[in-house]
Amino acid sequence: MVKQYLWKSLTFLSGCISSWIILLGTYPGGTTEASCAGLYHNGWYSSTSITYQTSGFGTVEIPEIQTGATEWSTANTTANCSNVTFATTGTVKLSIIASPNQHPTKRRAAATTEVTLSGLYLASATITF
Repeated sequence: MVKQYLWKSLTFLSGCISSWIILLGTYPGGTTEASCAGLYHNGWYSSTSITYQTSGFGTVEIPEIQTGATEWSTANTTANCSNVTFATTGTVKLSIIASPNQHPTKRRAAATTEVTLSGLYLASATITF
């Protein structure tokens, strides 16, 4: 009796999923790729190359920062629509600084970011660790 009930339930569920796939072209819980989001916060202007510089870091950290910038550029050109890339030559717009001092007003912060805006977009930024 229990086997028959389970078999009927499984058959019914399989039929529902099959019809859903046939009628809607997808299965329940399927995902779709979203289109590019609008600008809901300040960020770099789309399709620009942002020059960054580092200072105060040792020989271990600098390659890590370079790898991070490369991965960030790859994600921006393949996984999202910003097309913002990061380079080490040109007019500096992003400074990444290692400073052993504390921020004068944010003493507990592990890192701080200060930005300069041009309209809705970032004109420059400084990240201090």
